Amino acid sequence: MTGGHLAEALIKLGYTVHGAKRANSCMKNLSGITDELTLHDIELLDISTLQQLLSTIQPDQIYMLISAPQSASIEILSEINLKGTWSLLESMRLTGCQGRLVFIGSSAIYGVTPAGENRPVDEETPPKPTSDYGLAKLLQEELVRHYSQFNLSAVLARPSNLIGPHQRSGLVCSDYAEKIIRIERGEQKPVLTVHGHENIRDFLDVRDAVSAYIALAEQGTDGEIYNVSSGVGWTINHTISQLANLSHIPLQTEFISDGSANCQICSNDKIRSELGWKPMIPLEQSLQDQLNHQRSRHTSNQLSEPQLK
Repeated sequence: MTGGHLAEALIKLGYTVHGAKRANSCMKNLSGITDELTLHDIELLDISTLQQLLSTIQPDQIYMLISAPQSASIEILSEINLKGTWSLLESMRLTGCQGRLVFIGSSAIYGVTPAGENRPVDEETPPKPTSDYGLAKLLQEELVRHYSQFNLSAVLARPSNLIGPHQRSGLVCSDYAEKIIRIERGEQKPVLTVHGHENIRDFLDVRDAVSAYIALAEQGTDGEIYNVSSGVGWTINHTISQLANLSHIPLQTEFISDGSANCQICSNDKIRSELGWKPMIPLEQSLQDQLNHQRSRHTSNQLSEPQLK
């Protein structure tokens, strides 16, 4: 979902925007702005094509959004995240690209802590990924650092859990929003069952994240890591309750604890103090906008079947 919001924000700021995508990529997130940017069909591992593209465009900024889904296998993560990142970095080296690279990592690099330890983690916290996805993101960061020896200009972002319009299925907020819509349409009983409700997460609106990425491209310090987060932790219980309150009909919510509550909150002190960035969109507004967007997709019969957990 990030690419569409990022492209839209850059266009509004007056940038000339190019996007690299696979030939069969879904274009729904770019609806409304496809006439205002140039899209290029590219295979991630085709270095010769990437070199040609970089040489032709000579970009001032590059936003690296390369990533497989969090649920992907280690084989797919290796193919897309690691090989894809290497391919872009090597192409930048071979062409002598002078554009500023913004690498979009993930707070999954930090792993999680027991729910009683609610201290926000900062950029000095040692990485302890607890998932294949977090490990892949950490290895991508190491690749970016390795290529810094070739005088590549790069900053590294570690966003927390992004929510908002255009979020794909398979994530907690989009999945429960989908359930609420099905309830509103009379397709299932008005009951939401929530597992792992005591887990605490740092949710950030994707549009706030995009404004941070642009600030990093324009003002960030080369080689530095920046958490991009709300700095606030919410339980899944609270977040889904907020979402349920936005339903058009009354809902019953059942919370089932799995007895293994954990926490992840990320400090945003560094990006606030150095760049003056701060999140602007409150949690309830993010959830409202996400729910409304998914409702509109249902109305237009464009929503594919979700992968509910």
